[in-house]
Amino acid sequence: MTMSDLDSLVQPEKGNVLVPYHTVKLRPGTKQFDNWMQARHDFVVEKGWKPKTGDVDDFDLYDGNADTAQFGVYDQAERLVYGMRLTPIEGFEQTLSWEMIENSSIQDQVNETALLDPSHQVWDLTRLVPGEAASLRASYKTIPKLFGDGLRYCASQGDEDPLWVFVLDSPMSRWLLKQGVEIIKLGEGAVNGDAVTSTFGCFRPAELAVDPTSDFAYRAMNEDAA
Repeated sequence: MTMSDLDSLVQPEKGNVLVPYHTVKLRPGTKQFDNWMQARHDFVVEKGWKPKTGDVDDFDLYDGNADTAQFGVYDQAERLVYGMRLTPIEGFEQTLSWEMIENSSIQDQVNETALLDPSHQVWDLTRLVPGEAASLRASYKTIPKLFGDGLRYCASQGDEDPLWVFVLDSPMSRWLLKQGVEIIKLGEGAVNGDAVTSTFGCFRPAELAVDPTSDFAYRAMNEDAA
């Protein structure tokens, strides 16, 4: 499955039997973590990026940050469907997402909006990537679950109204907007020679709890949602 496939993602019909998924906070030294790192590696290879360490593993500063939390959603067969990573950082200009767009026009677009306070703590959302069990239908069910579990984790760390920043493929950004997720697009363009444009933006996931009437918000805010 590619990110562009999300543009054609269709909501499953009501009444279908839903396959349950569960979220795991990923920890090094486990099989689940190894599967997650493999999914990240495959994602980086598909994008044509070269890890800064020069080896085949997708390992960066956030992986050595004790405050980083990594999550994976698994199906009943314990196959990874989707994962993501959250790291609290003092100021968006110190994030890896910001560093990622340093050689593009996107930074200028973001600065022109003046919507982000460089002194405000943000959570950098990185590596929102599919696993071996990813599919269009599974994405519809599991990405909201990741967002909800990420929000609950931020709250457990004392931040009940976190601000997430991110660089996502524009197809993913468009899909989130279609689902009623109120992300704010601050800049858009090519990154690192990627053929698919990327979006730098921000999002307050607590807004999902304000009016959880959309399917996305319902799945995010209800831990037992399939």
